[in-house]
Amino acid sequence: MTVAQSSPDKIRLDEPQYYFSRELSWLEFNFRVLHEAVDQRTPLLERLKFMAIFSTNLDEFLWCGWPVLNSKLRQGHQTDARRTLPPAALTRHQ
Repeated sequence: MTVAQSSPDKIRLDEPQYYFSRELSWLEFNFRVLHEAVDQRTPLLERLKFMAIFSTNLDEFLWCGWPVLNSKLRQGHQTDARRTLPPAALTRHQ
């Protein structure tokens, strides 16, 4: 008998708790990039590179991620099996 067969608690991969919101993860990553850009300990040219990355990422999010969230919100999606937050929670600060 294997460990998987003897375990009474099976992991259900369709549970939202095992997944991250792609859009929220994208914004959190971009926040970390911005943090590096404003950190005084980071050399000036590196800070400039981080600002360029932040700007590009934010632009891409506004062109790709934001329309997806708004579309889901307009269609009435409350949540998705792979998302931890509903679209309304991610877009409430419009």
